[in-house]
Amino acid sequence: MINVRFSSDVNGHLLSAVEAVLLGPRLMISRQDYPGHEEWVSKAYAEVKNEQKRAIVAWDGQVPVGLVIYQRHKVDNRAVEIKNLTVDPRYGNRYLASFLLRNAEREAYFNDFVGVRYAVADLKANNYSMILFVRKHHYYIQEQSLVETQFEHNGYPDLVIRKDLQVLHHH
Repeated sequence: MINVRFSSDVNGHLLSAVEAVLLGPRLMISRQDYPGHEEWVSKAYAEVKNEQKRAIVAWDGQVPVGLVIYQRHKVDNRAVEIKNLTVDPRYGNRYLASFLLRNAEREAYFNDFVGVRYAVADLKANNYSMILFVRKHHYYIQEQSLVETQFEHNGYPDLVIRKDLQVLHHH
C-alpha cells in the first residue's frame, strides 16, 4: 500500500528519503540534462531541512517511491515553484506523479504560502512526455528560453510552464 507524508514533519527519516529519491531518476529534467544535479540535491536537501522548500514523499511501506519539491518563488511571491517531481519508474502508471503534483499545488495554495495564485516550473523542450503530462494538468507554456542558473544545463531550451491555481476554489 502506498502512503504519503508531508514535510511539515521534517525528521531524519523523511530527509533521508528526500535525498534518496532525488538521486534517482527524474521526470522534469533528466540527470543527463542537468550536469549539476548532485550539487542541486545537496542544496535542496538543506532547504527542505530548514523548510525553505517543502517536500511531499510517497512511500511503499518503508521505501520512498516518489517525491515533489516546491517552494514559494524567490522573485514572484504570487507563485509557487515546482522544483522537482520524481517517481521511481517501477511505480509508473499508478498516477503517483499526478497525485504528488496536485497535492503540492493544493498545499501551496491553501496551507503553505498565503497569497500564491499560480504555479510555475521549468522543463526541457525535448522532454516530450513531461510536456504532455503537464498539459494534461492544465499547465501552459509561458516562455521558452535558455534559463540561466548557477547549475549547468545541457543547452536545450527550457520551457517555463504555468498554471492558474485560483481554479482550485472551484474543485
